[in-house]
Amino acid sequence: MQYKKLQDLPSRWARFCLDIQSFMEELIQEEIHGRKLLVSLSGGPDSSALLRIMKYIRPRTGINIFAVHLNHMLRPGADKEEDFTRKMCAGFAIPLECGKRDVFSFAQTGKMGIEEAARALRYDFIQEAAARLKADYILTGHHLNDLAEDILMRLSRGAVWPGLSGMSAYDPERKLVRPLLLTPRKTILEFLDAIGQEYMLDESNEDKSFLRNRIRLDLVPVFEEINPGFLSSAANLWKLGRIDEDHFKSILMAVPITDRKQGKHVSFEALKSLSKAIRLRLYKKLLDDLGPGQVLFDNLHELDRLWQEGKGGKTVQFPGDKFGMVDHKGILFGIKGL
Repeated sequence: MQYKKLQDLPSRWARFCLDIQSFMEELIQEEIHGRKLLVSLSGGPDSSALLRIMKYIRPRTGINIFAVHLNHMLRPGADKEEDFTRKMCAGFAIPLECGKRDVFSFAQTGKMGIEEAARALRYDFIQEAAARLKADYILTGHHLNDLAEDILMRLSRGAVWPGLSGMSAYDPERKLVRPLLLTPRKTILEFLDAIGQEYMLDESNEDKSFLRNRIRLDLVPVFEEINPGFLSSAANLWKLGRIDEDHFKSILMAVPITDRKQGKHVSFEALKSLSKAIRLRLYKKLLDDLGPGQVLFDNLHELDRLWQEGKGGKTVQFPGDKFGMVDHKGILFGIKGL
C-alpha cells in the first residue's frame, strides 16, 4: 500500500521518519528546514527508503529534494536500475540527474580494484552534481549493517581507535550525511514493505570475490550467531568512537604546528608535553592530512621511538611518499620530492 503523506503512515513508521530527521539534525547540528538535499539513489532498498523518508518529511520541513544516480556500466542490470530510478523520481516529482561512467576501464587505467574505482567515480560524480545544484547536504543510504561490515573491514586492516569504530555519519568537509547509519537493514526492509515501495536488488552483492561481500555473507552471520546483539554492539562502538574522536580532536587542535617549506613541523617542547597516545594520533593526523596512503602503526611507533631517543636526522617512510623526519628541534612531516 502506498501512503502519500506522513500523516497517513502507521504510527510506527511516521515516528521512524521523524526519528531519522532528528538524527540527521543532531549530526549536522542545525534544522534541515528549507535546505537543499541531494540523495544518492542507486535504486536499492537503502537509498529508496532514504528517498521516501525525505519525501514524507518534505511538507513539514520545506526541504528541496534532488537525486543523483550513476550507472557504473558493470552489469547487464545497470540500465534497468537507471530506468527504475528515473521512474521513481518522476512519480515523486523529484529532479534526478543521471550519469554513466566506465568503471572497469577506469580501474584498469588507475591500477585499482573495481570497488575502489566505483567508489571514487561515484563520489566524484555526486560532488560535481552537488556543486552544480548548490546542495547544502549530500545524503547516502548507508545503514547499521554497512557500519558493522565497515568495522570488521577496518579491524582486518589494522585500524586503530577511534577509527576502528567505523565510518562517520557526517563529513562536514564534503557535506556528506548518512541518516540511516544506526538503522538496521531489517528495519529498512520492513519500512519498504509497509509502504509498498519497490526497489532493485544488485546481484553483484552476492559475488564473494569482493571483500565487503565476503564479510557481509560469511563473517557478519557468524558474529550475529555468537552475539544476537552484534549490530547493537556495533552501534554502541560507533557512538563511543565519536565521543573519543571529538575528545582527541580538541586536544590535537591545540598543539602548535609550524608550516615549513618542506612540510609541517612539531617542536620538541610541544611533543614532550603530550602523552604517547596523543603523540601517535598527532603523527597519524599530520600524515593523513598530506594525502592518500595508509599509515601503519608500526611506522608510527618507530617514529616515536626515534624521537624519544633523540635520533636527529633519522627518517621513517610512509605509503604515498610521505615521511616523518626527526631533527634536533622536533619532527618534520612532509612528502618526498616536494
